[in-house]
Amino acid sequence: MAKIGKAKITIMVSSTVYGMEDQLTQLFGLLQGYGYRVWMSHMGTVPLTPGKSALENCLLAVENCDIFLGIVRPQYGSGKTSSTADSFTHQELSKAIALGKPRFFIADKIVVTARRLLLDLGFQGSEGRADLKLRKGATLIDDLKVIDMYEEAIQDAVDVGERVDNWVQPYSNWDDILRYMEEQFDRYEAMTEFLKSSPAQSDMEAGE
Repeated sequence: MAKIGKAKITIMVSSTVYGMEDQLTQLFGLLQGYGYRVWMSHMGTVPLTPGKSALENCLLAVENCDIFLGIVRPQYGSGKTSSTADSFTHQELSKAIALGKPRFFIADKIVVTARRLLLDLGFQGSEGRADLKLRKGATLIDDLKVIDMYEEAIQDAVDVGERVDNWVQPYSNWDDILRYMEEQFDRYEAMTEFLKSSPAQSDMEAGE
């Protein structure tokens, strides 16, 4: 992690890419304009360490970023290391949560609605959906695991009083995303002060 105050704050943007290329490019420029260093695979700015796999480099970036920005989309993504493994984007999200990274999430309203419908039908949690299978060529969402990602982000399995950084902002269009980004990230100095005082930053500096 960069030392806050001596280098730019680094944001890791984690998202599937297909169908969102233009918006991710705009998001990259927007965050850069606010003053951040942006790590985004779509733009080729994720630091690569020779000798490591693509997944290892992605997870290392999650470890080393200052802020994690996750986008939960109807497209689950590829990069699975096996038929049962989670996608790269899913593993990045899980890693950020496990590390307690300062994190922000947005989620396509399609994912939120699909989850709500399944809840109303009595299919609760990943275990409740275990026997469900989408038809080949499903277009609303392409994998039920996008709902798992959303539930991890909102910390659905954690007691309400213990949830942290579990706000997940739904979006329907680019204007929704833009409004959220402006409100959350167009405050670079305040974000710097927050990171200086965060436990993760204090632990890092103590170990140096």
